[in-house]
Amino acid sequence: MNGDAKPTNEEEKTDTVPVNQPTAEELRQKRLDRLAALEASTAASNADVASAPTPPPVQRPPPANQVKAITPAPIEHGNHGPSPQLSNAPDLTKRKSSTRRDPLHNALQQILGVTLTKSHAGSTFVYVATDSDTINSDNLSEVLYLRLLVDDPTYSSALEYLFAVYQRVRTESSGLNDADRLVVQSVQEQCINYSVTCLLEPEMFPSKVTPLEAFDALVRSPNASTSSYLEALAAGLEAQGGNAAVGRVGGPILQKLVSEVFLGSQSILAVESWSSPIQTIGSLVRIKGFATVFTNIPGFLLTPPLNGRRLQDATALGILLRFSTDAPDPAIKDLFANITKRSSRVDVNKSVESLRSKLSLLHNIVTDIFRSLLKGGAHSKTRTIQWLEQAMVVNVEGSKENPNPALVSTAGMLINLNVVLLRLCGPFLPPSTKHALIDATYWKCCSSPLFPQDTTKLVAPSSSSEQQQPAPPSAALASFNFITQCFFLTLRAVHIGPVATIGKYMRLLRQLSYMQNHMNDDPRGRAQFEMLAATKMIIDAKLLQPELLHDLVRFALLSANVTCRLCLSPNGNAVALAGLDLLPLVTPADALLVPSVPEHVVEDILSIVLFVARFAPDELKSFEFGDFLTMALIFLSSPQLIRSPHLRAKMSECLFEMCLPSHESEDRPTAAIPSAVAALVQSKLAQQHLAPCLLALYGDVEQTGFYEKLEHRWESQSPQWLSLNEAVREQKQSLLAEKERTVTSSLQLANETIHMMSYLTSEIQAPFLTAELEDRLVGMLNSVLVKLAGPRGLDLKVTNPEVYKFRPKVMLCEIVETILHFSQYESFQLAVATNGLYDASVYRKCAGILQRTQVVDAAKVAAFDSFAQTVEDLFNSNTQDEAMLGDIPDEFMDPLLWQLMKEPVTLPSGYVVDRATITQHLMNDASDPFTRSPLTVDQLVPNAALKAQIQAWVAAQHK
Repeated sequence: MNGDAKPTNEEEKTDTVPVNQPTAEELRQKRLDRLAALEASTAASNADVASAPTPPPVQRPPPANQVKAITPAPIEHGNHGPSPQLSNAPDLTKRKSSTRRDPLHNALQQILGVTLTKSHAGSTFVYVATDSDTINSDNLSEVLYLRLLVDDPTYSSALEYLFAVYQRVRTESSGLNDADRLVVQSVQEQCINYSVTCLLEPEMFPSKVTPLEAFDALVRSPNASTSSYLEALAAGLEAQGGNAAVGRVGGPILQKLVSEVFLGSQSILAVESWSSPIQTIGSLVRIKGFATVFTNIPGFLLTPPLNGRRLQDATALGILLRFSTDAPDPAIKDLFANITKRSSRVDVNKSVESLRSKLSLLHNIVTDIFRSLLKGGAHSKTRTIQWLEQAMVVNVEGSKENPNPALVSTAGMLINLNVVLLRLCGPFLPPSTKHALIDATYWKCCSSPLFPQDTTKLVAPSSSSEQQQPAPPSAALASFNFITQCFFLTLRAVHIGPVATIGKYMRLLRQLSYMQNHMNDDPRGRAQFEMLAATKMIIDAKLLQPELLHDLVRFALLSANVTCRLCLSPNGNAVALAGLDLLPLVTPADALLVPSVPEHVVEDILSIVLFVARFAPDELKSFEFGDFLTMALIFLSSPQLIRSPHLRAKMSECLFEMCLPSHESEDRPTAAIPSAVAALVQSKLAQQHLAPCLLALYGDVEQTGFYEKLEHRWESQSPQWLSLNEAVREQKQSLLAEKERTVTSSLQLANETIHMMSYLTSEIQAPFLTAELEDRLVGMLNSVLVKLAGPRGLDLKVTNPEVYKFRPKVMLCEIVETILHFSQYESFQLAVATNGLYDASVYRKCAGILQRTQVVDAAKVAAFDSFAQTVEDLFNSNTQDEAMLGDIPDEFMDPLLWQLMKEPVTLPSGYVVDRATITQHLMNDASDPFTRSPLTVDQLVPNAALKAQIQAWVAAQHK
C-alpha cells in the first residue's frame, strides 16, 4: 500500500493498539475524505435502486460534507488471532447474527467475497466489521469500501479485486427478484466508480503493484467481461477528468504495446511475438475513448523527415502493418530452399499456405483496428484518414520501377495496407449501389497531394480551355464524404502497392525464364536460379492471395464504372450505363473531368484484370464485366478521351484474354470467362462498335511504332566471344534472348495478319480497292514478296525456323493467294505496277518458287504467272508515260508524297493535297498534317479547278 506503514506479524497478533496506529488511522481518514463524495453518491444510488424499476444512472459524488466518516475495523482472514481494534469501534464480537440470510445478502456476500460474521472468515470470505449483520442496499457501498481497504494477498491490487467483483455480478444475479437484481447490478456501477478512483488516485487503496500495472495485466488477459468493463471504465474516466484522464490511463499501455511490437521480430513467422500485443491494441481501440487516445500518442502521425521507410518504422500504424514475407528473415527463405530439387510441389504449396495463414491473421487484426479507429469518433477518424493520406504521399517513390528502398515502405507493408483499404471499401463495392455516392469532382477541386501534380493525365487539357475556365475552388480531402475519401485513398494505394508489385513480379518471371534456359550451360547460374525461384514463391504468398485478388478485381470493376461516369457526365455523376447507345462520344474532353484524371487509373484497371486473367482466371468467373466492357468501348471508339494508344491496345489484350478461347498452338490458361463472353455477346454496343474500333486501333498502334523493327544479329568468332568480360557476355546473351522473344512475337503477329488478309479478301474485295486503301494494301503485299523472294531472301534463313514461328512457305502461299483475289481488277494491276516496291524479277522468281515447291496448285501458279506478265507490261507502259511527262510542275505535286495528284482537295488550313493521300493519313491520325488541328474527311473541299489544270497538262504532254 503506497504511503502506508504496513504492520508486522507481531503487531497483527496483539490486541492492543500499536504505537504507530494513529498514523495508520490518519491515512485511513485521508482516504475517507477523498471518497466521501463517492460514498454518498453510491449510497443514494442504492437507495433509489431498491424502489425504482430501472437501474439508476452513474452519478458523480456529492460534496464530502454530505457523507459521514466511516472508520472501519481491521479485517480478519481466517483464524490468525485477534485483530487490532480501533478505540472507537463497537464490540461487534458480541453481536448476534441472524439465523436466516435473505437471497440478496447471500448474493452480495458471494459477489463481494466478504462476511459480516467473524467466525465465517476464511480463504473465501474476508471479514468486514459493520453495524449490521446483513448486506443490503443501505450498507452495500460501505461494505465494498471497507473491503477495498484490506491489503488482501489474494489480489495484487484493488483494481484486480474490483474486476473480479464486476465479473461475479453476472453469475450471482440469477434467481433474484427484480428489485434485488437491480441492487446486485448496481455493484458493477460502484466497481467502475472505485476503479476510476484507483487509477486516478493510486495511493487511495493498498496495492502490491501500481494501478497502471494492474490495468496492463487486466487488458492482456481478456475474458467475456473485459470489453464491457473497459467500455464502462473509459466512460467513467472521461466523466471524471475528460479525455486527459482517459489518456493518462490508456496512453502509457498503448505506447508500451506499440513499443513491444516494434522491438520484437519483424518476421511474419514470429506470430507469438507480434499477435498478442496487436490483439490487445485492437481490444482497447474498440472503445471510443481509447481509440482517441491511440490517435493522440506520440508518433501516430509522421514527423519530418517524411518518407515511406520512416512511416513504416516510426508511426504506430506503420509498425503494425510492416509484417510480411519480405522481412529479412532467413527462416522464410528456408521454407523454399532447394526448390528445384523437390520431387513434389505439395510441400512448396504447404509453405505458401502457411505464410498466407499468418498474413490472414495479421490482416484480420489490423483491419479491425482501422475500423475501430474510423468509428471511434470524429477526432479519431480524422487522424486516421490523415495517416492514410500521409502513407500515400510519402510513398510516391513506390510507383517507380526501381524505387529507392530507403525512401519507400516495403512492398509487403503496402500490400497489407491495400488489404485493409479494400476491406474498408467492401460495403460500397459492386454489386452494392452505394458507390453512386463517390464524388468524382475530387479530381478537379481537391487540394490534397494524394495524386502528384506531375502525373500523366488521360488527355492533356487544351491551352484555350485552361485560359477560359476559372480555377475551381480548392477543397481538402476531409471535406468529401467517407466513401469518396476511401475510394480515392484506395485508388492511389493500389497503384503504389499491388500494381507496382505486379510489374516487379512480371520482370522476375522473365528473368527466371532466361535463367532456366541458361543455367545448365553455366552451373554457377543454378544458385542464382534457386534464389530467384524462392523469391517468386515468397511473392506468390502475398500477391496471389485469393481474397486479395478477389477484392482487387472488385475494386477494378468499380473503378471502371467511375471512369465511365467521367466520360459521360460533366461532373462525373452516376449514370445508367445499361442504356448507353451513343458511340463514339462527341463531347469534347475539356468539357469533362477526363483531363484531370491520371493515366495510371485506367492502366491499373487493365493491369489487374490482365494479371488475374493470366495467373488466377478462376477468380474472374464470379464477376459481371458489363462496366469494364463499356469502358473499353468508350475509349476504343473515342480516342479523343485517351491519348495513349498503348492503353487502348492493352484494352484489346484484356478482351482477348477474357473473351476468346485458347488457340491450339498456345499454352494460355485463360479459356474464355463465361461472364465476360456473355457480356460481349449480349452487348449491342459491342456488336455495333467493337470490330471497327479494333481495326482502327490496329492502325493507331502501327502508326505509333508499337512494334519495333528487328535488329541484325551481332556476329563474332569464338575467341573474340571468350575474350569478352563475363558481365558483357551475360548482357549480350540477355539482349539476344530478348530479341529472340521479340522476333517470335512479331512473326506470330505477321502470320495471323497475312492469314486474316488471305481469307478476308477471298470473299470481300471492294473495300480494299478504295483509293485510300489500295496503295497501302499493294505496298504491304509487295514488301513481303520482296523480302521472301527478293535478292536478300536467303538472309532470312535460320537453323530452327519453327522455334521462332517463321513459316516462309506458308507466308508466300497466302500472299500469292491474296494477290490472286484482286488479279482481275485493273486498278489493282496498275497499283502494283506503279508501286515503288514493285520488282518484275521478284514476281518471275516467285512464280518459279511456286512451281518448284508446289505450295499451291498448278492453276494458281498459271494465274499468278499471267498476272505477273500483265503487271510487267503495265509497268513498262507507265515508265514510258512518266518519261513523257518529264518535269511535273510543283503545284501539281502532292506535298506529302511528292507525286502527281489525281484528285486534289483543299484542307481548312489552305493546303492542297491528293484525296487518296489525306484520306489514308486520316485513317491513322484525325488531324491536319500541316497544322495538327482536328480534321475529318467531310472537311475536305474538292479543288475542281486544279484538277482540270492537271488533266489538261497531262493531255498536252501526251500529244
